[in-house]
Amino acid sequence: MFQGRVWVLGWLMLLWACAAPSSSANPSSDSSLLGLLPGPEAIQGWAQAGSPQTAEGQDLFSLIDGGAELFLRFGFERAVAQEYAGGKGGAMRLEIYRMQDQAGARAVYAQKIGQDAAPLRIGVAGVQGDYYLIFWQDRYFVTITALDQESATTKALLPLGRAVEKRLGAPRR
Repeated sequence: MFQGRVWVLGWLMLLWACAAPSSSANPSSDSSLLGLLPGPEAIQGWAQAGSPQTAEGQDLFSLIDGGAELFLRFGFERAVAQEYAGGKGGAMRLEIYRMQDQAGARAVYAQKIGQDAAPLRIGVAGVQGDYYLIFWQDRYFVTITALDQESATTKALLPLGRAVEKRLGAPRR
């Protein structure tokens, strides 16, 4: 009789472990966003620096300093951010925001493009300024920011953007 109770208790614990929520509400979403981050093969001389950061829902406030309200207003779901370091001391930050739909990504893009930005053929629509590149594709809004003023860093913005664009797949216009 004791063995039967242990067996039942074991099954109950297994069922509970399978049904219990994990620390991430949707781990497959984390992995799919992390899969959009280009590795060192994407841009010669550049590699990921540190661990990626992720955010979901209201956690966005801890990922970006200011501006989270804009993303939340237009249907923000998840984000991933990763810094990249160049061999000559350069640094840039990639942020990928997944919105609920294309309309949300397009709306954030429209709010974020600057007056000094030059149109760029990347994603559905993109622009590049002196120290940044932004574009949207499908339901994703992407921004890459140079963290220094070195010309090697600003020249690396576009190759990093192209690597992300390729990972997102063909743009749906």
